[in-house]
Amino acid sequence: MRKFYVAVSTLMLGACSLQEAARPMSAYEDPTYPLDQTAIFSPFALHRGDQHPTSNDDFLIVSVDGDDTGCPVKRCPMGVRVKPGEHHFTLRYRIFDNGLVSYKKAQLVVDVPDMKPLHVYGVEASQDGKTLKARSIDLGANDSYGVYLGLKGANEDFYPFSFAR
Repeated sequence: MRKFYVAVSTLMLGACSLQEAARPMSAYEDPTYPLDQTAIFSPFALHRGDQHPTSNDDFLIVSVDGDDTGCPVKRCPMGVRVKPGEHHFTLRYRIFDNGLVSYKKAQLVVDVPDMKPLHVYGVEASQDGKTLKARSIDLGANDSYGVYLGLKGANEDFYPFSFAR
């Protein structure tokens, strides 16, 4: 019976950890600022039900408007919540094309000129020869976007971004 309680407690803590990891980091100081007046930037944003890529590439948000997010020393945010307006996101991109010998990395700045409240912004990456480019995509005012976390086929779940407290 004790093993059962330990297993249930572990699962509950794991679920809480995933939920916390999916919550966008605030890039502003005022904790009372209304969430419905913010926008979310996430390189991992997907629509509920979309097939998410199984590639081995990875974007990390390392700064917002020049302010360090603490990544990778602390938790790297899956998304960042910002006030409307112009913002600059520094991303670290990593990929293993074909094993360890093909490890590549780059640091890119994605400028978003006019972020609107309630909108979710994603990232589209493209490669032209040896040059990697990234640009923001306005996914619209839609709260059905979020991130998938967990192990596919085991405890994977969809965590939607929210604009309500």
